[in-house]
Amino acid sequence: MRDDLSHIRNQEDEERKIILAEHKHYMDSLFVQYPPLKENFDQADHILKQIISATFSKFKGEPLGAGIAALETRLDELMAQRLSLLKEYQLDPVALQPKWNCSLCQDTGMINQGDKYVVCPCAQDKRAQLFRERANLPLRIANATFASANFDLYQPEYRKQAKTNYAYVQEFCSQLRTDSGQGLFIHGTTGSGKSYLLGCIANNLFDKMSVRYMVYADFLDSLRATFNREAEHSEQQLVDEVKNVDLLLLDDLGIEKPTEFSLKYLAQIIDYRYRNLKPLVVTSNFTLTELIRRFQTDLYGERIVWRLGEICSNILELKGNLRMIL
Repeated sequence: MRDDLSHIRNQEDEERKIILAEHKHYMDSLFVQYPPLKENFDQADHILKQIISATFSKFKGEPLGAGIAALETRLDELMAQRLSLLKEYQLDPVALQPKWNCSLCQDTGMINQGDKYVVCPCAQDKRAQLFRERANLPLRIANATFASANFDLYQPEYRKQAKTNYAYVQEFCSQLRTDSGQGLFIHGTTGSGKSYLLGCIANNLFDKMSVRYMVYADFLDSLRATFNREAEHSEQQLVDEVKNVDLLLLDDLGIEKPTEFSLKYLAQIIDYRYRNLKPLVVTSNFTLTELIRRFQTDLYGERIVWRLGEICSNILELKGNLRMIL
């Protein structure tokens, strides 16, 4: 995902270069049409460079030249003259600025706030959109949110528990950090809303971190497909992607057949995330105890469940059936 964010920054740099080149072409055409305007800009640029040079000298401990006040006065005069020329030529002063996509950060992606730089809202939006595209959320839960969860679709005896669990998970999301090593294990019967809850988590966190949703059985199919020589991605690339994403949402764990092949890669992924404090949320039709029995045929299986128990110390159960919401 870091490579994806670098791609965004590189794309922004290229777009910024294009905007600046177009603006230079526009200004050059104005200067040809209105020579006094060009003279004004040239003089102002020269004065500004002198002011900057004098300021840097002060930072180096050299005395500030007495003429800087005169330079600033002259610069003010040139700015006033420029406004008069623009009025005379019926030119909008705004047209003298590059046509940035975001005037707040001038397409740099960063804005100054006091003594520090922070990510501009426009860059945050781009990052969130990228995270949405790469999250792999199924269409059925792509728009799931905590606010849109309809608890009336649960049977009456399970509504209070569902509301409590959703509120707990929402609070978990508000405090989650990419290096927290925290996790959730959510178990329940088919149709109890586990997948929908993962959709709520993903949509809640897209503006904070990268998220990857996957059903492990489907992921195994993708791994097998890499054995084809014409495969677009290698086996290791797929594994590394789910290892390194900020938050991994692992849905329906246990429905896959527990073979050496399936448990080997699952152990790699979970152990890597455990050692590197990367958060993980797992849903399953099975409890952790049931998964131990299901995976106990292989050495990897015991290791997987123990690691899950350490990462996902928060264990929730969903009861009932809300298939209508899904």
